[in-house]
Amino acid sequence: MKTMSNKFDINKRIINSRLDKVVSLFNRCSSVEIQRYFDELESEILSFKLSIYSQRRFFQKIKNPNTLTMDEVSSLNKLNNACHVIQDEILKVYGKSFVEILEWSNEKSQDKIKDKEIFIKITCYIGKDDPEWNDKSDNIIADFDQSISPDMLYELNECGSELRLFLDRPHSYIFHSLYDHSMPRLSWNDILKIRTIWAEVHTWKQLAFQIQL
Repeated sequence: MKTMSNKFDINKRIINSRLDKVVSLFNRCSSVEIQRYFDELESEILSFKLSIYSQRRFFQKIKNPNTLTMDEVSSLNKLNNACHVIQDEILKVYGKSFVEILEWSNEKSQDKIKDKEIFIKITCYIGKDDPEWNDKSDNIIADFDQSISPDMLYELNECGSELRLFLDRPHSYIFHSLYDHSMPRLSWNDILKIRTIWAEVHTWKQLAFQIQL
């Protein structure tokens, strides 16, 4: 059985070999081939990233809530309350976007293929007072996009039997995602670093035109 270090070495070798191939063939490949090589390279890098995250998540244990101080629990309460407000606002924007994109999809146009998609992205940032803050970095501690859907934002999680972290309100889905769906897994100390939550509702209107020459 491969050890994790061996597995990571294999990933690195694959990435390096694909990058070398792109560089060596740059002047001898068609634009289509170059694009294909870059797509493969990006796919390998993403696979490598997820592999590292999943292993760190597997070995990382979340801190027992019973060891949290009263001040820490109070801060988590504030964060959970803020997440409830954020979810409500996201759902309002999503509702408006859904109506807009539905009307657009029913409009007549000259394209042969018309597609639509709405997705939600959540990005969490540490504060400027954090020791890990770096002016040259985005200072992101966690982000979620494809893992969060509007239906999920309606969910509330008591999480009493699992974590024994009882807050003033049921755990909002965003709050729940921070400790249960994040990769790598966030500790309570990590979660307490969050000072900004950036929420995005992306509306994609896609058109495809077939060209006959």
